Amino acid sequence: MNLLSRIRTLTRIRPAPEPDLPEVAGSVAIILDGNGRWARKRRLPTAAGHRAGARTVRRIVEAGRLTGSAMNGQPWHFIVVDEKDALNQLGAIARTGPYVAQAPLAVVVSLERRSDQYETAA
Repeated sequence: MNLLSRIRTLTRIRPAPEPDLPEVAGSVAIILDGNGRWARKRRLPTAAGHRAGARTVRRIVEAGRLTGSAMNGQPWHFIVVDEKDALNQLGAIARTGPYVAQAPLAVVVSLERRSDQYETAA
């Protein structure tokens, strides 16, 4: 099948209906496990592995912060939580509570909901 035939076929394909999805995911986890193993493999102290993990978290948060959105609104905020009391409080309200409470840190993504967010001028 040549390229033009493939394009014509693709234009006839309709997306499958999506099931009802919640408005916002309950939680998303990025588990940075193995920082100590990473450091040992490189003959570095364990603390170097933890610093590398922290750099990775910063890169992930920055990538999320800079991700494009409709009409360049970026209606989100990222909050890195690493205080044990705050993690315990988050763990008490999250479905994945025990994991959050035991984690060394959590990234909270807060979404702004504005009714006029995507309105355009007439």
